[in-house]
Amino acid sequence: MNGRKVGRTALSAFCGALFSAHAWAAPAIADHTTIDPGDEVIPQQWLDRARTLDVYFGHQSVGANMLEGLKLLARQKPQRYRLVVRPEPSRFSLSALYRRFSGDPHKQSGIEQFFVGRNGEPEGKIADFSRRMAGEGRTADVAMMKLCFVDFQDPKTDPARLFADYRTGMERLEKSHPKVRFVWWTVPLMSGGNHLRNAYNRLIRTYAATHDKPLYDIADIESHDLQGRQVMHDGEPVMYAGYTQDGGHLTTEGKLRAARAWWWLAARLAGWPGPETVGSARQGSQ
Repeated sequence: MNGRKVGRTALSAFCGALFSAHAWAAPAIADHTTIDPGDEVIPQQWLDRARTLDVYFGHQSVGANMLEGLKLLARQKPQRYRLVVRPEPSRFSLSALYRRFSGDPHKQSGIEQFFVGRNGEPEGKIADFSRRMAGEGRTADVAMMKLCFVDFQDPKTDPARLFADYRTGMERLEKSHPKVRFVWWTVPLMSGGNHLRNAYNRLIRTYAATHDKPLYDIADIESHDLQGRQVMHDGEPVMYAGYTQDGGHLTTEGKLRAARAWWWLAARLAGWPGPETVGSARQGSQ
């Protein structure tokens, strides 16, 4: 009896590993079509798996807005959305020194977050993230770094060159850390003046789609209202007014939508096969 039980357990683990490997290779995208305001589409078992991922996240203020949204969701529905969000330990703290010199491979669950580089210096952010990945980030399951809207304030910014720098940096990290799944990000929008940001975002979306890169499309989320209609100005997507008070940072509503989109992507990264959008899930249930 015990032998049968052990055999079934081993077979289950083997099949689970095969399924997870298959799902891990599938493209994963979070945008306005993956926001589930009714909290009814993602099965709880996949949220439970998603919360065990060790996620390493370098960001600035809009990234902090998303994390605030995750905390709000966790307070509203703790059984469904509980999540550990912790700061990266100082490189000189006892915990960081222990992990570095002991070679401790222990993974923690949740999101380890930090402010990467300095706003207005996007190349410096890319370099800073690469340095950190060689230290604290090297044992993560998932890692991601986003640029910010202020990185495109200079009218001389070349979106194509900056995209090339971001792409090169991310692909070098993917080769250096083959066990880590890297999530690519579009850059957040503002209420106006988004020509350079949108040019950059189009390059990110095209590259992610053609190379099966996981993508968190914060710009798409920000530019669609609660009914899913895209907000445009002078032919360019802009931030929906209901998601911001200062033209760039997120209100509570915007934070919650960003957080729900993250849970969708996290579930996909944890192995959930989908559907690809909330709409297709509802159509399939009819």
